[in-house]
Amino acid sequence: MKEKLFSAVIAAALSAALFLTGCGEKKTESMAPLPEEIQMSDSCQWLTAQRAESVFQEIKELRETLAEGIGTVEHPTIVFSKESKKEDTITVEAVFEADYTITRRPADNPIIQGMYEAKKNLKTEKEKDFAEECIQGYLTEMNATYQVTERYPTTVIVKFNTKDKPEDYELFYDLVSEGKSNLVPFRQYAMENWKENVQERRQMGKEVLNENVKIDMENLKKDIMGIIE
Repeated sequence: MKEKLFSAVIAAALSAALFLTGCGEKKTESMAPLPEEIQMSDSCQWLTAQRAESVFQEIKELRETLAEGIGTVEHPTIVFSKESKKEDTITVEAVFEADYTITRRPADNPIIQGMYEAKKNLKTEKEKDFAEECIQGYLTEMNATYQVTERYPTTVIVKFNTKDKPEDYELFYDLVSEGKSNLVPFRQYAMENWKENVQERRQMGKEVLNENVKIDMENLKKDIMGIIE
């Protein structure tokens, strides 16, 4: 039970292979030079530098917003591939990558703060000792990723309407469930699943600490009863 709780909290706190292929129709305008952060498959014939830049900037800004107060997003790049057309819709796959670094001190994590709040409400010194032991365990785990930089990819599906507003586009996240693909609005998915909810994390910290202390106290009683018997 404690191992499951530990894994769930760490996963919540730490707080998401590129192969260039694709096809499409011929570009209707000349291709402007691409910034070095943007790469595009040669077979992406409809996507232009301007369109690619717009998509790149939107994803980058969203990722930076999600990381505010937690860490940094640096050296972003994006690769466009797998362009296809169905009726008036052009679909392109975009793989966004960046270096993510957690710069918030583990002690400032709302999960840890919630644990300390729960500790204050404990009645006995033994409970508080168990609580501190639990907190230090989580801090040790979080310290392992503090100020450590890791590079993560995020795949986004981009759809353009070539008939009405060819410069407008929609971003989607490919949510695969039970082997089935389901495209959901990317911004909505990101805000619901990747944005840190401070109050929820703080409450999680309280609940996990209380559960851990409860388990430790029950085990202590069993040990004492075993000695008596």
